[in-house]
Amino acid sequence: MEFGTFRSQTRIVHGVGSSCRTGTEALELGMKKILILTDPIIRKVGCTKEIEVGLKDEGIPYIIYDHVSVDPGIEEVEHVVTLVQGEGIDGIIAVGGGSVICCAKAVALLLTNPGDLREFEGRFKADVPLFPLICVPTTAGSGSEVSPNFLISDKEKNWKMTFFGDYYAKLAILDPLLLKSLPSGPAINASLDALTHAIEAYLSNQSSLFSDALALQAASLIYKNIVESSLTDDIDAKHTVLIASTMANIACGNAGLTLVHAVTYGLPELEHGFACGVMLPYVMEFNRTACIERMADLAIAFGCEPYGKSKDELSIECIEKIKELYQKLSFVDQLPDKVDRNNISEIIEGTLNAPMIHFNIRQPSKSDIKLMIESAFDGWRGNEVEESVL
Repeated sequence: MEFGTFRSQTRIVHGVGSSCRTGTEALELGMKKILILTDPIIRKVGCTKEIEVGLKDEGIPYIIYDHVSVDPGIEEVEHVVTLVQGEGIDGIIAVGGGSVICCAKAVALLLTNPGDLREFEGRFKADVPLFPLICVPTTAGSGSEVSPNFLISDKEKNWKMTFFGDYYAKLAILDPLLLKSLPSGPAINASLDALTHAIEAYLSNQSSLFSDALALQAASLIYKNIVESSLTDDIDAKHTVLIASTMANIACGNAGLTLVHAVTYGLPELEHGFACGVMLPYVMEFNRTACIERMADLAIAFGCEPYGKSKDELSIECIEKIKELYQKLSFVDQLPDKVDRNNISEIIEGTLNAPMIHFNIRQPSKSDIKLMIESAFDGWRGNEVEESVL
């Protein structure tokens, strides 16, 4: 008999307007002075407003750092740590997408484990748990608010450092009202990242009954609500996709990410969710013969009629359903010009060096990856989508 584990340590509060509870929740966690970490756009559109009001109502002082970049690096993390040391901060509230939350986790790590951030790259290198952290996501995508892991860029090496461990936030607050100001392009990219998390968790060679239940349901919910969530003001759809995004990350936090995310390691010039979205159909094509039954499950979860069809037919239809979704979203089918086709060897190297490649259900060779990348440059349709949603 094989033994396994399932981890999920972050408490979740969700619902329309739930961000107004942040002050109450912070007080219950014993936080007495807080650092709010966010980016300038998120603060400008008012996503921190209700949180600040809630902290003031509870009499909790706070300071705000609102300069987190789109792709935070080591120097940025160290700068924030230097700024808050000596301020008496005993808790952090991260308000933003994956970049803000990853930056907050890195800051929280160094506040309890002083040293060079590079020393903690890899698996379970920290001796002391994270500084107390509350995450309030403003995108339905990364799921970083419940992830045990995080990413930070090493700008000198042009490399995404991955930190595996028990890097959990104490609390995640899921308020779909905070998604209302997100433009459709970034909303689509974020949700395709979440859909990729769910699909990869279900197709991982480390999947379990626990992760399968979350991954399959999350994939279904995201697929069926992503159009309304990203392209309209439907708050129920946004709430559903936000919850499903969180479910998907709990699933992949246990089952692992796979080849789509591995390829994105070789595409650092692209926004992460966009890169995942572009590569997803090509990786699914490569994996299909190794997971026909599971891809048939996904096809049914996406709404395919199973009666009278073989598992093989459904697995093919699963990929067609992804392409059909991309048509509805006007999402691109190929890598953009900013990715140099002459750099395929570097993309392959980045892919092979990514730690999650080992969780893929079918192990690719260099030639397999080369074929996938070349296909992604060519696209799977004509010029139906002329504009990128970058």
